[in-house]
Amino acid sequence: AEAMELRERVNFFAVDVTPEGTAQPWRVMRRYNDFLNLQASLGYGARFPGACFPKKHLFACKGEKLEARRRALQLWIQRALEHPASNGAWRVPLQQFLESGRQMLSGTVAAPNMAAPNMAAPNTAAPNTAAPEEMSLLEIQIPSGII
Repeated sequence: AEAMELRERVNFFAVDVTPEGTAQPWRVMRRYNDFLNLQASLGYGARFPGACFPKKHLFACKGEKLEARRRALQLWIQRALEHPASNGAWRVPLQQFLESGRQMLSGTVAAPNMAAPNMAAPNTAAPNTAAPEEMSLLEIQIPSGII
């Protein structure tokens, strides 16, 4: 399966979730609006210095704009997961975001220094034709107790 997808002109990011411990990793597909809804459900406290939530574009987001959005979303969700509220008031919305619609991954995800979901920018090429450099995976730490 591709790590990113373009579905009916909508970009989806693949988020590969690897919880701490020995649980099997899984993947969820999320579009920008899913991240936007998560931010809204977390409320005003989900604003982080140096990790601004990326703005919505009037026209299609692709190329460098898409890559910049992917990087910003990765940094923003990393800060949300590191925030003390991730084990409190934000726990349920974060769990729903990371677990809803999950598809178990076969094989193992290479574990970095931390347990993490991996997020990739959507691929605008035809299915299964993406070059490896187009599938830039992001690793986001998931603290224990959230999943």
